[in-house]
Amino acid sequence: MIVVEFKNEKAKNTTLRGAKTLRNTPELNQIYINPDKTP
Repeated sequence: MIVVEFKNEKAKNTTLRGAKTLRNTPELNQIYINPDKTP
C-alpha cells in the first residue's frame, strides 16, 4: 500500500476522477486508488 498526500483539493479531485480510467489500461488495470474515508 502507498499513501499519497496532495497539496491541494484540486489535485486530489483530478486524480480521483482519473482513477477510473486505470482499469481500461492493460498495464495499469491492477492499480486501485481509493479516497481516504477516515473522519
